[in-house]
This record gives sequence, structure tokens and C-alpha cells, in this order.
Amino acid sequence: MSVPLDASDEVLSGEAVAIDVQPIGFVLRAAGAIIDLLVGIAVFVLTLFLRIWLLDIGVLDQATDTIAFIASIVISFVVLPITMEVALKGRSLGKLAVGGRIVRLDGGATGFRHAFIRALLGVLETVSYTHLRAHETREDL
Repeated sequence: MSVPLDASDEVLSGEAVAIDVQPIGFVLRAAGAIIDLLVGIAVFVLTLFLRIWLLDIGVLDQATDTIAFIASIVISFVVLPITMEVALKGRSLGKLAVGGRIVRLDGGATGFRHAFIRALLGVLETVSYTHLRAHETREDL
């Protein structure tokens, strides 16, 4: 059973229906994002060790290692977040830890399309921030 909401704390949908969800604060949202980022980095490091091992035993050469590198980035930072959000109905490991969930405007769970767009925007945000920081560093020299 949920706690009754105060009228000032209600979240209204597009049809003016009160939805029984509470927005989480900035600190919890940031903590969930950090947990998700650490999970992605851990998966990337595991694929890095796998690539090194496959190079050592001679299964991969330099060209296929480049392909495996790009595939490991895509798996770690696009496929993993999409899979987690779709399988857990709008949650990821970080959101599970802080008690958050992504919902649509009508209060329902998000689907593949929403998770796909969120993952691609996360990659775009990271790449653009990295590019801007690299450009600022070159100007300082």
C-alpha cells in the first residue's frame, strides 16, 4: 500500500491523472548513475582482459583486435544499459540500488525504444564532453 500524497507532491500525467511515483533527488540519481557507470567500466575491463588473452594465444590479430575493441565499447556502454533497462522494466543496477525507476508520462514502464534512445544519448553526451575537454586542453598549451 502506498502513502497518500500531498496535493503539492503529485505527479500528473498528460491526462491530468495523479501518478503514484515520487521523483528521486539529485544525489540519489547521481549515485545510481555512478553505479551504472562502474558496472559498464567493469564489463569493459573484463572484455579488455579477454582481448589480451585472445591476442596472447594467437586467436586475434591486430585488425580483429580493433574490431573487438569497438565491439567491447558498444557492448559495455550501449547494449548493457539497454538490456538492463528493458529486462528490469525501467531500472538498472544503479537505479535498483537507490530505489529509482524510469517511467513514461503515463506512469508505465519504458520499453526498448526509450532505453535505446537513452543509451545513445548517453554515448553522445560522453563523446561530446570528452571532445570539448580535449579541445580546451589543446587551447591551454
